[in-house]
Order: sequence, then structure tokens, then C-alpha cells
Amino acid sequence: MPRSLPLRVLHCPSTVGGNPQGLAKAERGLGLHSVAVAFDQNFIQYDTDETLFRPDDGVWRREAKRWHLLWRALRDFDIVHFNFGQTLMPMGSPTPTKGATRVPQRLKTWMAGLMTMWDLPLLKAAGKGIVMTYQGDDARQG
Repeated sequence: MPRSLPLRVLHCPSTVGGNPQGLAKAERGLGLHSVAVAFDQNFIQYDTDETLFRPDDGVWRREAKRWHLLWRALRDFDIVHFNFGQTLMPMGSPTPTKGATRVPQRLKTWMAGLMTMWDLPLLKAAGKGIVMTYQGDDARQG
């Protein structure tokens, strides 16, 4: 049966090289519903559709936003296109949080270790297409 709605694509979780945003823009030009979401903005400040974390977000607010993005991926998208060798549940902390005390940061790091790439089987079970693009240095992560 032909699909009547446009394919919905989520590009995440970084802005590396401007590639996720460029792909999302090109896909929108082809009629797809495509969105680029980055956890954080990097020093180059590439334009992106959405930056998830604000600089003043604490450890737990960042975690809540990350889990909400996973919920959105499950609910609102057909394909999740990851980049820079990361998923929504990356290994360790996605970014160090300024001003965090040792206990919350250690607890978050421990939780992140338990949840590393936990999103992949969940997305697969939900029937989502999963794509990973490496842009260079990230291909040598070990």
C-alpha cells in the first residue's frame, strides 16, 4: 500500500560539519518531514532546527530533555539518522555540565553507562529505521 504521508526523519544528536542540518534541509526540499536536533551547539555555531540543551540546564534537566527526545523519536519519526558515532543514549555523558557537584555528575555518568545505546533496540522494536553516519574522526572511536 503506498504511503500517503511524507516520511518523517530525525537527524541527531550533533551539528558535526553542518551535515545533519544540510541533509534535513535537502530532505525537506524533497518533500520529507525532516528535522535536525542537536544536544548542544558547538563552537562553530552551525544553524540547526533545534538545540536541545541550554547552557544553564543542569544534569537532571538535560537528562529529562534527552529522554523526551527519545519519546519524540518513537512517537513522531519513521527514521532516526544518528551522526558522529552517537545515539540518543551515548556512552557516558553527552557533555560535561558546568557547576554540577560530584555526586549528581557521578550518578548521571553511572546511569548513562547503564543506558548506553539502549535506545537502539527500543527504536528497532518500534519499527523505526535506524541510520548511522560517520563524518571522519568519529569513525576511529574504537
